[in-house]
Amino acid sequence: GSIMAERFLYLPSIGFCAVAALALCRLGEALGSFTAWSPASPGIIHWMLPVIAISVLGFRTFLRNADWHDDLSLWKSTVAASPGSFKAHMAYGDAIWTDAQQNKSKSLEQAIDETIMQEEIALSILEPEPPIPLESQSNSVYLRLGRYYRIKGEFLDGSGRQAEARRFYQKSLDVLAKAQVLDRLANQVSRDFKLRHGVPPEEIPDSGNFLVYQLLGMTYSKLGQWENCETAGRSLEHIAPGQPLGYQLVGSAYFNLGRYADAAVQFIAGLLIDSSNSDWWTNLSTTYGRLGVHPDPVMKQGTAISLNLQLPAVRQQLNEAAVLVVRLFEEAKQFESAREFQDQFIKQYAVAGSVFSK
Repeated sequence: GSIMAERFLYLPSIGFCAVAALALCRLGEALGSFTAWSPASPGIIHWMLPVIAISVLGFRTFLRNADWHDDLSLWKSTVAASPGSFKAHMAYGDAIWTDAQQNKSKSLEQAIDETIMQEEIALSILEPEPPIPLESQSNSVYLRLGRYYRIKGEFLDGSGRQAEARRFYQKSLDVLAKAQVLDRLANQVSRDFKLRHGVPPEEIPDSGNFLVYQLLGMTYSKLGQWENCETAGRSLEHIAPGQPLGYQLVGSAYFNLGRYADAAVQFIAGLLIDSSNSDWWTNLSTTYGRLGVHPDPVMKQGTAISLNLQLPAVRQQLNEAAVLVVRLFEEAKQFESAREFQDQFIKQYAVAGSVFSK
């Protein structure tokens, strides 16, 4: 349901306002007819009630404007008005965290605790007894708690409290596992719907919320669970091939598993998707160092950085990365993007067109 339902009532309320105005006028006329004042008094009575109503409502609007000062005040007042709304507590938690980051209104350590408290209240509302059927649930609270639990763990890690940090990382995984269940259910429901409407199975891409797998991969990396991090990253690549973090997660997993050549392919694929991120070059330089490739294939000339594609191994990894990107977009049924990337790779990086047909 909506937590700002009055927005849906703006136009429908015109009739109510018209009836209320007529009622005030009729009441004013009735009161005026019973007065024994001067001839001018009925006119005063006639306008007195509308003026009082407008003044009262105007004062209420003035007070309400303070609630709209910023997101923090808005959602704080919404929680007070609708304490049983999980959406209100969820948004209030987000507002607390955002305000602390942007306005430095309180320490981030304090803000994350207050944020988690609001998100946990939202979760308690979302998990009543008896439970809500899975198909009617939202994974939004689980995603937020998964993120905030991980951030809390990072603060604890930074202060040397590793055991407590791991506890919060595990809590992050627990709620994200529920988010993953809901995401897969939503994907299956969507697929079944399209099948019932005659869409051929081979034309239906897997859908889902890429944030589920992004957050899972990030938490797995904090726990050093690199095989699971790879799985989450590959799911992210599969659902959203245009999201660079998927390649970062899989590449980092391969790097930490000692699969340096595979890591290089993933980092190059990420570079092909998002060339503006300088971290790709750092990752590649470190990876080639582990592979024992000398001189470093990452070449710097002033502010320009490029790969030395004259090295056969680097050229081969570029080809593999290009094929990977195109294949992922094709699997996601984003055929136009796949063709555009393939043409770009052929023209910009001299990738042979034949490698895409193997």
